Amino acid sequence: MAQRKKQQEEAQAQRKLQEELFATKLKIFEVELIKNSANRALKARIRRSKSDVEAMAWASALLLAEHQQEQSTSADAPTDTPSE
Repeated sequence: MAQRKKQQEEAQAQRKLQEELFATKLKIFEVELIKNSANRALKARIRRSKSDVEAMAWASALLLAEHQQEQSTSADAPTDTPSE
């Protein structure tokens, strides 16, 4: 009887962790830069993450990649002001 209760508590704790992980992933995908990103590989890594820390690490990698892409795109764009 005590062993069954312990198993139920462990299962409930595991479900809670999974629910928290799901909520974290939802919050990550609410970030506009991540939501609108075309980087399917990193977005898939976030979805497949097994922990909050892993999901946040991949989200950080995606944000960094998007920032670098923005920087390279803006560096290539012509400017309206004449250079001296």
